[in-house]
Amino acid sequence: MRDLIFLLKEEGNISITYPELNSVYGLYSGNLDGKKVQSVLRRYGVEVSLHTQPLETIKSLRNKLTHGELSFEDVGKDAHLGQIDDYVDKTIKHMEDVIRCVETFIQAKDYCKSR
Repeated sequence: MRDLIFLLKEEGNISITYPELNSVYGLYSGNLDGKKVQSVLRRYGVEVSLHTQPLETIKSLRNKLTHGELSFEDVGKDAHLGQIDDYVDKTIKHMEDVIRCVETFIQAKDYCKSR
């Protein structure tokens, strides 16, 4: 972990494959939604309070597509362009808010505070 922090501070390159990283630090599947993002960040002391419904809807539809419960036609027939645009906009805003919260956490050096 110290080597990783050093590399990040020095803006060095990290050459690690997904399988290598996943063998040490379990990564997330397609089931990662807004609630899970908040839960993971909270575990590290980053408080994020965000509207996560679009991410949960997207995750649910993705799972139903993946497991064959719905076809693309089934999902698409109830979705209109405005709704899809809204999901895209809200997802981007959510991720920008997460990044902003993490940046604030790092800049304030809150990771150094004892718990």
